[in-house]
Amino acid sequence: MTGVWSSVPKRAKAGEPAEASFFQERLWFMEKLSPGSCAFNMLNGFMIAGSLDRELVERSIHEIVRRHESLRTNLVFSEGKVLQQVSQPSPKVFEAVDLTRLPKERKLEEADRMATALARRPYDLAADPLFRTVLFELGGGKHLLAALSH
Repeated sequence: MTGVWSSVPKRAKAGEPAEASFFQERLWFMEKLSPGSCAFNMLNGFMIAGSLDRELVERSIHEIVRRHESLRTNLVFSEGKVLQQVSQPSPKVFEAVDLTRLPKERKLEEADRMATALARRPYDLAADPLFRTVLFELGGGKHLLAALSH
């Protein structure tokens, strides 16, 4: 195979670290230059209207993370190289927050405040899940799903 796909590092065996891609090395280096920065955090919000099974959403998020190693890959420095280390799925990738008891005019404002605080929280590239979600229950069949990736 030639072209861009031939430059993608392959792991010798499942569970063993692999060399990081150029982009991953750059991300790791930028984090070392500016520790605690949230510059590379990406937050997406999805409004959901109607009946919602929170447990089904949680199981679905966990299944997506289980299937996709890229959502569970951390960057570690070892023997002078940045390496990819695929972690086991973490329960930290999903959280549900019930905002139904707040006054109607404050619910979305509080969800936005909490999602923004999550996006500003720095990641530990070597240990933290690089993908997280929070489901804000707003009441009246309304929900906000915040998905954060690094």
